[in-house]
Amino acid sequence: MRALRQFVYSLTLVLLPPLLAAEITAADISDYRAEVKAIRHGTIDLKASGDLVFELTESGLWSLQIDISGGPLKSHERSVGELIDNQFRPLNFERDTKFLLIKEKIRWNFDWTNQVVAGKVQKKEYEHPLTELIHDPISFQVSMRQAFLNGSSAYETPYLRYSRPDSLAFEVIGEELLSVGDDRVHTLIVKQTEPEKKEERKLIWVAPEYDFVPLRFATFKENKIKEEFFVEKLWIDDVRVDFSKAAQ
Repeated sequence: MRALRQFVYSLTLVLLPPLLAAEITAADISDYRAEVKAIRHGTIDLKASGDLVFELTESGLWSLQIDISGGPLKSHERSVGELIDNQFRPLNFERDTKFLLIKEKIRWNFDWTNQVVAGKVQKKEYEHPLTELIHDPISFQVSMRQAFLNGSSAYETPYLRYSRPDSLAFEVIGEELLSVGDDRVHTLIVKQTEPEKKEERKLIWVAPEYDFVPLRFATFKENKIKEEFFVEKLWIDDVRVDFSKAAQ
């Protein structure tokens, strides 16, 4: 279960701050859809593929969803939230994951009126106060994207890490021409600084030219790549991105 939880947790971090109040409004946030692939390297590589979708629903709420499957792994995650004073806050989150015979089920509901977030992890119920903005396991990506669009180079926020609140932080540490298929795209390299484990690095590559959508995520242990998650095809506002133009 711990290995499965770590792999799913790694996937959610790409499904890509608030140090400053975000100024980007709902009209400025683009929808996107990506075909993605994930690999966990080991004696036998575990490979999966699926879709990552961020969109405005007919009800006026925003939805971030990732569905991954491959071999013995099947994972579904969805966060639904709203923009209040141009700041994204989650309303509910769901995760359903199956690896071989091991299943994981998580549900969170955010009651901002009564300032409480309540949910269930597996069969155990939890409740935490909402005295400040807390993100679910994937909704922070929306606020992080807003912050990067507004020129920030660092991000931190409380978020729900499995069953309890924890601190999450990132900072831009460099740039790289990232290979996407046969093309190369200018990206910023973003390092996760909290939570951080010894001999482990978690990096995200985001593309400024494409609204800071994350294109790759990787986990390194003792300088060896252990897990990676990358975009193969991308649509922004229903328009297919031609990465070859980025190299021109």
